[in-house]
Amino acid sequence: MRLWLPLLLLGPIGCARPAPLISVPTDHMKTVSVIDHGWHTDVALPADEAVGGLAVFRTMFPNAKTLMFGFGKRTFMIAPVHSVADLVIGPFPGDAAVQVDAVSVTAAQAFPDLQVATLPLSSGGATALSDFIWRTIAHDAAGQPLLIAKGPWPGSLFFASTHRYNLLYTCNSWTASALRHGGIPMHLSGLFFASQVMNQLRRPPVGSDIASAYAASRSN
Repeated sequence: MRLWLPLLLLGPIGCARPAPLISVPTDHMKTVSVIDHGWHTDVALPADEAVGGLAVFRTMFPNAKTLMFGFGKRTFMIAPVHSVADLVIGPFPGDAAVQVDAVSVTAAQAFPDLQVATLPLSSGGATALSDFIWRTIAHDAAGQPLLIAKGPWPGSLFFASTHRYNLLYTCNSWTASALRHGGIPMHLSGLFFASQVMNQLRRPPVGSDIASAYAASRSN
């Protein structure tokens, strides 16, 4: 499992949930998935939706069906926690990193025991989401993603981020920002926990943009 901020960013687990997560059919439509790791969220895109600069990862991982992106404090992401002191300094601001993972299945298939929400995107929303993620990743002089470390398994790499981590801009607020850039209506203020992100991805109220797309996808 990932080594993220396991104490202060721990969200409520096992609490009552008002509605199921949105899960739309993926045929003939653009989608984005959000993976709930308990205290951290990842954004996952079908590999063929990684466009613009983000398409470089399709070259890096030619057999990938899904590309997953996660933001967090660099020291926590690339180095194991050895002591309580490591946890204490974890919430302090610092350089950030983006973890990119490539898998040959869908996000839901990769994490069958976790909560995974899959939401519809317009073509423009999918492009805007790719652009947001690409802008989050720092680039070298040649314009390539700035690699800083290998990930915990094959098909996993860490890249430097253009953003910095702090308690007002965490892995979960980054996820919500990414979704909002993709056209998913998200509230961004006060987001600390994964549960706060996932609770916004329950089946939406009738009349909302997501509800309309959800209903349309179910009728196809």
